[in-house]
Amino acid sequence: MNMDMKQQEILIKALINEIDRLQTELSSIIQQQTQETRETTIIDEDILNQSLPISPNQSIISLPSVSKVLSKKNGKSSIKTETNNLKNIHKYLWYDLEFDFKHFNTKCDDVIKALDTIFNGKDIQFGGGNKKCNNLPNKATRLLTIIVNTLKDMDIINEKYNELKVKYDNYKKEHKYDETEKKRDDNMSWDIIKNKYIELSKNIDLKKDTKYMYGSNKCFVIMSMYMELPPMRQNTFIKTKYLSEKIDMKELGKTFNLNPHYNYIDIDNGKYYVIKHKASKKHQNWGVLIYDLNKKHCDILKQWKLLQNNKIGFETQYLFCNHEGSKKGSQMTSSAVSKMLDRRGFANNIIRNYFIADEVNEMNNKDKNKYAKLMLHTPETQTFIYTKFRKNNN
Repeated sequence: MNMDMKQQEILIKALINEIDRLQTELSSIIQQQTQETRETTIIDEDILNQSLPISPNQSIISLPSVSKVLSKKNGKSSIKTETNNLKNIHKYLWYDLEFDFKHFNTKCDDVIKALDTIFNGKDIQFGGGNKKCNNLPNKATRLLTIIVNTLKDMDIINEKYNELKVKYDNYKKEHKYDETEKKRDDNMSWDIIKNKYIELSKNIDLKKDTKYMYGSNKCFVIMSMYMELPPMRQNTFIKTKYLSEKIDMKELGKTFNLNPHYNYIDIDNGKYYVIKHKASKKHQNWGVLIYDLNKKHCDILKQWKLLQNNKIGFETQYLFCNHEGSKKGSQMTSSAVSKMLDRRGFANNIIRNYFIADEVNEMNNKDKNKYAKLMLHTPETQTFIYTKFRKNNN
């Protein structure tokens, strides 16, 4: 069919109008469907929120009462550990139930049986496994305390748990110093540890920061904190910052306004100020403990400070920090220090054990008491807990 120019123009206009109409109709349909979807989603969320026992932004495991109890005396890592322990027990006992702390009260007979299993030396792990755990009686007692205190915070008193607590407390009193079966290793002594430290000192270079040499240097400097000072627990020197200003000894105690959650080392003036340690809350009367650093140790620490700052590319405030990754420059963790020492045949508890067994046990009572405080524990702990490592212990 032949069409003249005018007819073609009329047809084209008609097609354009039809396309515009269809586009408008399609846009209207899409807008209507979007609105319906949004309204449905809002309704679904409302229904979901009504069915939840707690806020949707809050994990069921992290009940306010549990967190409140745990946060009183524990750090974030401890809260996570103990919460996971409670979660594992819940899964072990009631696998088909969603976690609800109230089950620890309404089904307390099951919990008591599980705690007794742990207390008697068998670790409960969801999913099986034969992981060996130490101090299981302490773990059971700790979990029981958390459960009792959390229920108390929820205004719930459970007499069965209170009776179990008395049972555990009595057992601990009767077996106060029989906490482990470890005995002295005939292939280990304080002299052997000292010789290892000397050998390590011959294979380091505090001016080199290659991957292997930096690890050896760090391990040596960490060891120096044990060997050049009375060996303290590793958390003491991990929580140590450099002190940039000299402290007026006459004003110490009056104007000491440093962060009480850290210890401070003054490598220019040869002083180590210990504020934060395991027994700091129990023995507040000890105040700030001051240790003198010998010249050799100060020189080691000065070289280490330069090496560590060069390695990370800026000045860190920590005596020992992470040297790579997203946490570069932040405080080194206790587990990282333990792994580093273990790989080289050292361990925090071994160093302390054999120093007490071979050195302190040979001292008179006055010096024994002196070193107990310098090592940040009591004379009773020193006398009984470490008895198993004495030379005559077979």
